[in-house]
Amino acid sequence: MAFDFHADRSKYFQLQYNNTKDNILPMIENQKPIVAGMKVLEIGCRDGGVLMPFLERGCTITGFDLDRGPVESAQKIYADKIQQGIASFFVKDVHDYIAENKDKVEAKFDIIVLKDVIEHVYGHEEMISNLKHILLPGGVIYFGFPPWQNPFGGHQQVLHSKLWSSLPYYHMLPNFIYYGIMKRWEKDNYGFIKATKETRITPEKFERLVKKHNFEILENHHFFIATMYKYKFGIKPRKQSSIIKVIPYFRNFFTTAVDYVIRQKS
Repeated sequence: MAFDFHADRSKYFQLQYNNTKDNILPMIENQKPIVAGMKVLEIGCRDGGVLMPFLERGCTITGFDLDRGPVESAQKIYADKIQQGIASFFVKDVHDYIAENKDKVEAKFDIIVLKDVIEHVYGHEEMISNLKHILLPGGVIYFGFPPWQNPFGGHQQVLHSKLWSSLPYYHMLPNFIYYGIMKRWEKDNYGFIKATKETRITPEKFERLVKKHNFEILENHHFFIATMYKYKFGIKPRKQSSIIKVIPYFRNFFTTAVDYVIRQKS
């Protein structure tokens, strides 16, 4: 029973646009003023809804994703901007993109955005370490993701079954049980679900890798109710309790999303 916005690209585009304009863009701008002419990259861009507010601020935007369908949708939405040379969308793996462009000055960005992406990417350490190769001096990177242990950290909400899409925490069952359920009732989503379980990103792991590879955290927020829920379900966002937020690991079970802005240390 995936919600209708999971299947309706135009609706999901608008959800992404609203959340970015109201929450992500202001958070980034707290740390780096956004001015016309800046270059912005989104990794895992889907249809490009996150990038539209940056374009409206006069930025040049680039997005890529592994899924061809959403990329082709973005290419249609932004067709005139692509012709003007201020937007670009293509199909690419993040590791391949960095390897192919790390020595190209023209392929470096002022702002890099990864919204609900890192939990789908294998090789977290490799990616975080290598992002510096495509970041301009003084540039910042935004990450937003759900902690692995949260009630729907397995992304089971996208499943077709009413039962399996609404049942929390069972993604933490042993692999043979969880994968058995997916293979039996959700074959179409098995690959997607399997990847999310195997990557298991947590705030603790993320912060450890950020510091290890010479990045500093400029700002971060933990949400008991994620900002995106306002647009998806009409629920007012709520930051995590300060008491719970400071308890590593335990906090992840009750945190639906975390946001970070980081930059390379000088």
